[in-house]
Amino acid sequence: MLGLGIGFLQSYLLLVFARRVFFDLEVRLFEKVHSLPIAFFKKHGAGYIATRVSDDVRQLGSLMAGAYINGLSSLTLLAVGLGIMFAIHPGLAAAVLVVLPGFVWVNLHFGRKVRVQSDEVQERKGVANATRLESLDTAHVARAFERGTLETRRLARVLHEEVDVDLKRNVTMAGAGVLQMLLFSVGSLFLLWYGAYEIMVGGLTLGQFMAFNMLMAYVYGPMGELSGLYVNFQRGMGILKRVMEIMDSSPESGRGIGPPRVPAGELVFEEVRFAYEPRRPVLNGVNLTLEPGRIAVVVGPTGAGKTTLVNLLFRFYEPISGRILLDGEDLSAIEVRALRRETALVEQDLRLFSGTIRENIAYGKLGATDAEVEAASEAMNCIEFVERFPEGLDTRIGSGGVQLSGGQKQRVALARAVVRDPKILVLDEATSSLDARTEGLVQEALKRAAEGRTTLVIAHRLSTVSIADRIFVLVGGRVVEEGTFEELLERDGHFKAYYQKDLVTAAI
Repeated sequence: MLGLGIGFLQSYLLLVFARRVFFDLEVRLFEKVHSLPIAFFKKHGAGYIATRVSDDVRQLGSLMAGAYINGLSSLTLLAVGLGIMFAIHPGLAAAVLVVLPGFVWVNLHFGRKVRVQSDEVQERKGVANATRLESLDTAHVARAFERGTLETRRLARVLHEEVDVDLKRNVTMAGAGVLQMLLFSVGSLFLLWYGAYEIMVGGLTLGQFMAFNMLMAYVYGPMGELSGLYVNFQRGMGILKRVMEIMDSSPESGRGIGPPRVPAGELVFEEVRFAYEPRRPVLNGVNLTLEPGRIAVVVGPTGAGKTTLVNLLFRFYEPISGRILLDGEDLSAIEVRALRRETALVEQDLRLFSGTIRENIAYGKLGATDAEVEAASEAMNCIEFVERFPEGLDTRIGSGGVQLSGGQKQRVALARAVVRDPKILVLDEATSSLDARTEGLVQEALKRAAEGRTTLVIAHRLSTVSIADRIFVLVGGRVVEEGTFEELLERDGHFKAYYQKDLVTAAI
């Protein structure tokens, strides 16, 4: 009983230790993922990355912890059993090991196959999770277009692929098990024949032979266990390779010395060129200057490169050539975290977190006080709708802010940016979902928020340009016009054509 108790305690402590180790690994992996370039997220998607961070690590922990515990006990039993056998009859003990080369071949041959197949299984799991997450995230679209059956079939197809490769792996592991059992049988028959021969010639007593048969369970059993563990170990190595691919990935470039303590906020783009894919340039030598404390609006057709300017400004990507300067300092020489502490971004495709309105606004500034949150809320005209909720700023808005309208969510996002008190405020189509009345309220608030900071507004609706001190027209990756609202309307150029078209659209 004491031995059983000690064995249980050992297994429990090892499992707890292993879980702690792999818990730390999962946290470190998650931290690593958040240090990777934005392009990594664009390429793989949330569902796929979640599988790599969570499922891979937990499977690895389960496999490795089990291998350690079972492997240690199997090695102990094998060593003790073989030691006693060699003490009784060395020749017969050596005969027990005649199947060992067969076990080695089975392990090496099937272990390699299992490792490759485990890679494919985890890859398919990632695809299935990505499909599942995407389908649930766009459930309203599927419902609107009555495509629930199509979504189910799409998920069923990727799940079928996952099950198919998992079945192949299980068949491989089962095949290894069958061969191991065959080797056990061959070894047992050989031992029976050799033992009978030794008894007949007087080299072995019947009692010794019976002892050998009893010890067989302590040799072939652990030998088979170790063989199976090796196959599982190869399976774990395949998963570990996927984990290490992320851990070894190059993080986002963050080098630099940091911006001035109180940057003035002058931003200059000098001959900036960029392409997401080779031979498909998005920016073709952009030149523009954003003056401190002023509001600059960039307009242009879809695909002109407006959002790319934002991506480069926040160093989500680096220019292929040219420079972006902050107060005369090249952004590439500025430590990326220090740069982003001086900036705030509000995107068109904004994201709110499940929690309260207060928590979502406070997210913009670490340690934001209630007074700062309330001031930002009032400045961005959130109070207008917040006061309608019984719990005010402490109202829970659900996943993605489902309890709020599109315009309300955008004002919360604007307040989240303003509470940060950034030196540079960037709005990428941030007022696109607002009605005329709400947009007017937000534009008034933006004028107040822009005081003392550089504000860059990416606009599609030209009604936004009314707040601009300077307007830049971006076409084909180049700034083709710039000036004030009045100056651009006086020219017979791109901006005037956009503006007239926008007026016609609004009238319709």
